[in-house]
Amino acid sequence: MLFRWSLVDDGTHYSIRACSDWAWDHVLKGWVPYLITIMFEPLSGDQEAVIAQIKRAMEDNLYSSLCKRFSRHPRKPNQQDRIPRLWLFPDFPVFKMDKKTPLADVQFNHGGLHYHGLLLLPPKSRFKSDIIKHFSGYKDVYERSPIERIDIREIDPEDLNYVIDYAGKTMRTNRVSQDDILLLPDALKYEISPPLAPDERAIRDIQSRLNVSDNTARNILNKTTIEK
Repeated sequence: MLFRWSLVDDGTHYSIRACSDWAWDHVLKGWVPYLITIMFEPLSGDQEAVIAQIKRAMEDNLYSSLCKRFSRHPRKPNQQDRIPRLWLFPDFPVFKMDKKTPLADVQFNHGGLHYHGLLLLPPKSRFKSDIIKHFSGYKDVYERSPIERIDIREIDPEDLNYVIDYAGKTMRTNRVSQDDILLLPDALKYEISPPLAPDERAIRDIQSRLNVSDNTARNILNKTTIEK
């Protein structure tokens, strides 16, 4: 298990809230968020086997190749803040069934299983290109079997929570488990903190909306609380 906690009272998985807190912690430090969607060729096996193949391809092919663009020695401990970070959720497309829909398009990879979520780029690294153009220009490097297609787009920080909630929707419906989440680099699995307390989340929200320091956000929150 990546996470030691389960569900909160409202039924929202802690993994989604923890992802939001994790993302905001990085964005406020200068990391740039992108929504990345990764589609795959038809794979054989049950859902567990398919997910294992998919995760292995994303780690060994996609992520390994990408990190080398950001650091000459991406595995070194002192380079961990200079390589991209990924938090990806498994997902299924919503098909509009009609007579023209090939059955194979519905059945492959257990109903079109793919992954999407956050790609965070560090504020400092040896990578100086536009990441969207980079993926487009190096399809032969990243879109290797079984990866069929990669879509990436920058996220407006104002939409960050919405994007994370959407990306993690299969967690809420229990179609996949927390074990199926992919978090890279691997060392981050042991650094994720539990979701923030309500006051801390309110402070993060003030910081994101007003672009103020932590102390200023706390003062605004305290003043608002006193006025109420």
